[in-house]
Amino acid sequence: MLKRILHFKAFIIPAIYFVVMAEIATWNSPELFSRVHHTFSVLGAQAFDQAWLMNTCWIGFGVLVLIITSMYHQKEDLPLAITYPIIAFAISVILIGIWRSDSGLVQASTDIDEAKDHLIFYTIGLGSIILGIILHALMSQSKKMKYMHLMFGILMVILMTLLYATSHYQGLFDRLLWAVILVWLSSMFGRMETHGNLS
Repeated sequence: MLKRILHFKAFIIPAIYFVVMAEIATWNSPELFSRVHHTFSVLGAQAFDQAWLMNTCWIGFGVLVLIITSMYHQKEDLPLAITYPIIAFAISVILIGIWRSDSGLVQASTDIDEAKDHLIFYTIGLGSIILGIILHALMSQSKKMKYMHLMFGILMVILMTLLYATSHYQGLFDRLLWAVILVWLSSMFGRMETHGNLS
């Protein structure tokens, strides 16, 4: 069953890495941290003693996705149009682990410019993977694959809009957003025809 769901199996490695590291970072978060209200960025924010855990998560995940995407592009001769946005996504994720956000949970001075850069890279990363999903939908040779990619793309846009448009439940929307990203990368990236690994 798992073999039929996964397309490029190597993507399960960064997916598992992200989930494990994000959970470890959450376990070591401040008492005021809420999974429902606070995003992953808060876990890696400036002035947190344990921020290195989440930032290691971002950087490691980005590096793994970058390596795997490049590897599959060479091996499978995938179109550049579908690999470049994922490479841009991976680089952006690495950068959000370097440029950290600010946090309202810690009473300490923060670098506002660094926090703005973090948000910019975060937005670029999400926009890049949405672009990659849309290109998959446009280039897919089967209607079934087009609709599946389109469904993921629409879900991503909705969750991203909710994440930025509301000040409540940002943590919930952020976690759902990353769950969709991890599922799409593991099961849908590079899947352009009906058969693929679904046959």
